[in-house]
Amino acid sequence: MIRKLLYGAAVLAFHIAVPSGAFADSLTRPSCWTADFEDGAKRVMCFLASHRLKMTNSASVYGTKDWSLCKFSGTYTWHGDDVRIAVPANSDTCSNGAVSPKFTAICRFSGESLACKGRTTFLGKRFEREITLK
Repeated sequence: MIRKLLYGAAVLAFHIAVPSGAFADSLTRPSCWTADFEDGAKRVMCFLASHRLKMTNSASVYGTKDWSLCKFSGTYTWHGDDVRIAVPANSDTCSNGAVSPKFTAICRFSGESLACKGRTTFLGKRFEREITLK
């Protein structure tokens, strides 16, 4: 009985001392998370303190053979291994003069990789893509 009480007290003390999300601190590592795509596109996500996110995306411009580099600014939340990303439309600019599109994603964080199901909304069109960032 005493052993169970001591174990329960230790678990409670641990949960009080270690805040929710503390194990995902490596999400905010000094190097950013990167995904390279078969078509040559590249996405880079940098998770900053206070739940801020900076992201760049180089990709072909929809309907053309041109390429553009877009910058994004948004927010993220995490609980356990669940990371949610929200980037509003017009949060920054693209190299072709366009404004950055809206981007949302739900990701699973393993410590080694970030597997995301993301959606980009631009000019009323939705583009969905599953990516793994390392």
